[in-house]
Amino acid sequence: MVNLFFKKLFGQLPATEKYVKQNEMLRKEMNEFDAFAKGEKLNRYYELERIVQSREHYDTKKKLQELKYEGSEEHKNELEFKNLCKNKELKLFFKVKDEEALSRFKRIEDSDFLSKYTEMESLINSKGIEKDKEQIKAFKELKRNEDIKFYNKYKNSKEYKTYQKVLNGSALNRYNELKSYINSDEFKDRKEYLLDPKKFEKSEGYRNEQELKELKSDKEINWYFKLLKSNKFDATREWNPIFEDTFEGFDDSKWIPIPFQGMLNLQGRSYVPEGNLQFHTDGKNLKFEDGCINIETRKENVRGLRWQVSSGFKMRDFEYTSGMINTGHSFRFQEGKIEVLARMTSSKEVIHAMFLRSETITPHIEVFCSGSKKGLKVRLFFKNQNKPDFEETITGINLASNFLYSLEWGHNFLRWQINGYTVAEYSGILPRHPLYLGLSSVLLEKTENLPANLIVDTIRVYEKQK
Repeated sequence: MVNLFFKKLFGQLPATEKYVKQNEMLRKEMNEFDAFAKGEKLNRYYELERIVQSREHYDTKKKLQELKYEGSEEHKNELEFKNLCKNKELKLFFKVKDEEALSRFKRIEDSDFLSKYTEMESLINSKGIEKDKEQIKAFKELKRNEDIKFYNKYKNSKEYKTYQKVLNGSALNRYNELKSYINSDEFKDRKEYLLDPKKFEKSEGYRNEQELKELKSDKEINWYFKLLKSNKFDATREWNPIFEDTFEGFDDSKWIPIPFQGMLNLQGRSYVPEGNLQFHTDGKNLKFEDGCINIETRKENVRGLRWQVSSGFKMRDFEYTSGMINTGHSFRFQEGKIEVLARMTSSKEVIHAMFLRSETITPHIEVFCSGSKKGLKVRLFFKNQNKPDFEETITGINLASNFLYSLEWGHNFLRWQINGYTVAEYSGILPRHPLYLGLSSVLLEKTENLPANLIVDTIRVYEKQK
């Protein structure tokens, strides 16, 4: 016998509301942790971390920090242009280019007057051709013309010769090419960029560094990595939920409100075994309130089937009704853990039970069983339906209050707990096939202490993570 009175008094048995809330908050936080691990923010953090820690990022950052205007191609081009601007021949070229003298020279050069002079000069200077006096006189007069005199003098001048040299040389083309480039927005922007001491700070690499820095100070990121380094979820992660009902209503995909054998062999009719004074109605004694299922046992006259070893199924009159549910048609498990948050009204004649079983009477494992005058029982029936292979009685708690009853089913052990406190353990041979879940209230003795209620808030089943 396990008396929990002093365990509860001195805190070894935690308060149900606090214990359940802690477990729910822990699982909620774990689910949030897992969701965050798959989220965009953490993915972005890891992506940025890979980028910032990469060799490519390091090389780019170093290159940008070492990149200067001085010594660059742009700087060399600008120096070359400045030197060309100082070139004497180029300076003279641009001076001559804009002077009136050159314009006058070109006008004369393009005139018919000069063509006439050139023809006469060619004639006078030719040998073997006789010239008359009039032609010679006309040529001399033409030669004394101010434009001709200017043309001949300018053509042989230093200015014009330099002009022609530059005009036909490569320096002018290079000058114009560099001038166009130096005055372009492309060059100006590039020069401004190269002169900027904060080139890296304006790069994508810097933005990546800053974004990573911000994420490193992000509350959610820090929360995640703090938990990642801890073992906070180890115990919770050990169990993977495979079944749950919070009883917002009757879910017929999970439960049937009659014995499973009744569904298999009696066309869906309910029945009770010999010795039961109550009849299990097909859901009429089930209530759903505030997210709980309430199985009510009450004094009520009804006819129903009872199984008797001597005569089989017979219709009988019952003075009491109750209810039951099971997952025989939908869900079974082998090895794992079941948790049941439940409370029950005190009636020593009414037995409230949460159990695991199969089509046969045994094996039968009770998560809890009330009705004992000495308190609550947990039992295992494996070899004999009338004698438990294991039994433990728990006293010292008020069954009308909520408690989280749990049973861990291992390969060769059973462990019963109430609010996380171990109240019983069994080691030995255990069923090697899946069992279904059942909840029921039965009456074996007549009583006036009714109604009696089994109220279940939540049932969860877990399998161990592989």
